[in-house]
Amino acid sequence: MLYKRLFIVMVLGILTFSLTACGGGNTNTPAPPTEETENGAGTDLTEDTEEGQQNQEDNLGKRSNPVPMGQTVTIDEVIYDDDSNPHDAKVSVTLLDVTRGQEAWEIIKAENQFNEPPAEGYEYALVEVHLTVEEADTQDYALFVTDGWNIQFVSDDGKAYEFDPNYSVVVPNAFEGNLYEGAELTGYAVQHVREGDNFLVKYSSNAMKDTFFSIDE
Repeated sequence: MLYKRLFIVMVLGILTFSLTACGGGNTNTPAPPTEETENGAGTDLTEDTEEGQQNQEDNLGKRSNPVPMGQTVTIDEVIYDDDSNPHDAKVSVTLLDVTRGQEAWEIIKAENQFNEPPAEGYEYALVEVHLTVEEADTQDYALFVTDGWNIQFVSDDGKAYEFDPNYSVVVPNAFEGNLYEGAELTGYAVQHVREGDNFLVKYSSNAMKDTFFSIDE
């Protein structure tokens, strides 16, 4: 009888040990995080960065993302022949420099004694613009560009400066010309602006496309 009891105790002990061992095996050790889980499943940071840079380049020239001073952009243009037929063209445009305030007035006053001085709270701004006709579908007709038509100034509060005959001044080397394919033009655009206004410069093409430029580098 004693042997029988000892045998039962031994069997129960073996069963208890086995159950304890199986229960301890259920503890899981978490796997070390991978690059994918750290950054988010399916997220490629390199692709996101490149996509963001591409979007910024695509939006360059919009009012919300103007072209910096000194940077050149290519713009679609249209040249019209004598029968008003359109010919596709491409121009490159760069803002080279801005002169304003007393320095601008000295240049304008020296050019023509009848130029009117700026009104109180205003100043003249001279913007030097460079344009090249890079491509054109016609060799027989020129692109006509001029300040006031192709070039406008937009105030920092979003209002385009209008032509004011009282402050329409003669400037040296004005931005105006007839340009065939390959020709270049560098000249001044001028505007009577509010003192200290951080304005934008807008180039309006015959292709009905507006490109905005910053006066900051």
